[in-house]
Amino acid sequence: MKQSKKILRLMTIVGCILLGIGILLSGAGFTAMGFSLNAFTHPKGGKAVQETVFYKDSPKEIEVNIYSGNVTIRKDENAEELQVDAASNVYDVYMEYGALVVKDKDSFIADGPGKMNWYQILNLSPGGDYDVTITLPAKELDTVTITTYMGSIQLSQLQEESVSATTDSGNVEVTEVSAADKMEIISSMGDVQLQACTGGDLIVDSDMSNTDINHCQFENGKLTGSSGSIQSKDSTWNTLDVENDMGNCVLDHVTASETVTCATGMGNVELTKLSSPDIHLEADSGNITGSILGDQKDYQIMQETEMGNSNLKDQLGGACVLEVETSMGNIDLKFTK
Repeated sequence: MKQSKKILRLMTIVGCILLGIGILLSGAGFTAMGFSLNAFTHPKGGKAVQETVFYKDSPKEIEVNIYSGNVTIRKDENAEELQVDAASNVYDVYMEYGALVVKDKDSFIADGPGKMNWYQILNLSPGGDYDVTITLPAKELDTVTITTYMGSIQLSQLQEESVSATTDSGNVEVTEVSAADKMEIISSMGDVQLQACTGGDLIVDSDMSNTDINHCQFENGKLTGSSGSIQSKDSTWNTLDVENDMGNCVLDHVTASETVTCATGMGNVELTKLSSPDIHLEADSGNITGSILGDQKDYQIMQETEMGNSNLKDQLGGACVLEVETSMGNIDLKFTK
């Protein structure tokens, strides 16, 4: 009985200590917010107010770095001036050395661009429109760089030297965009979709999302994923390298004039009339199936499966190369003309 009372007394003391610590932390946090719960909102004042700004001079570069809000950049053949639609009490919008810059106001930044005070992340009463829309006349750009931490990115009908789009939570949609040098897309939690795009190097890195590339033409492609499918359809490359940890790799009517490599950790490799003189396919836990465009006698074939069946046999003599390997999965590939 005495032992139970001691335990109860000890628990009461510990509870009081934790309650006191909680009150102190709450007070410190409330002080940091300027003694106002309005600090939870972004912006602090409350509702975001959209404003349209026009610029006579077209930029050579666009740089958008914001915390929350969708970003849309598009070309309008009928537009005579650059138009920016954005919340004036949330973002700073200005032209500097030929670059259009859109960024969070300094009053909302804690540790640098795109970072907010910890209490604003809760965003209890957002209110208003945080999207940024940039409409361009029909002129080429040098670079486009977009970073949004909680928002989607849409790019359409643009011509640039290079494109960089990064989002932690949001989709990336790119339509009819040409990047002569490089296009780089990074998405943590959101799908990546490219339609009718062209350029030099394409780099896509997606963590928990799907990648879908249709009717595109790039010199070199590097597509990586952690969880989600990677698909390319009706697209042309010089070299294509696909690496997916947990998800399928689908190549549908894809041509790689030099070489193609596709590797999955836990997922299938699915091909439909893949065309390339140098093909390397690997699946740790998954099947490799589908069709290759060409004649089987033109290929030197090296195949291996540890736990599974294969319809192919090793073959020498061809000028082209087909290397296929599975650890736990079947190989079922056919050649077609």
